[in-house]
Amino acid sequence: MLPFKKILCPTDFSEPSYEAIKTAGELTFHFGSELCLLHVVSPVPVVPMSGGPTTFDVPLYEQELEVSSRKSLERLSINLNGRN
Repeated sequence: MLPFKKILCPTDFSEPSYEAIKTAGELTFHFGSELCLLHVVSPVPVVPMSGGPTTFDVPLYEQELEVSSRKSLERLSINLNGRN
């Protein structure tokens, strides 16, 4: 088998995805390769409401989702690096 140089592992921060990350981490260690973790933050669909403005700030919510996802990815990365 050819050695893997880079391994891309997407996550949705669910328990099954953590198992996939664990396996990807083991492969990374075995092959001495680079592990790239990925999480996609989808844009929030905005449905215009009739009857006036709402108080829900969609751009702020999307920004908070992105910040939270980055922190979760950083924690995963730290946990993987600490294990090896």
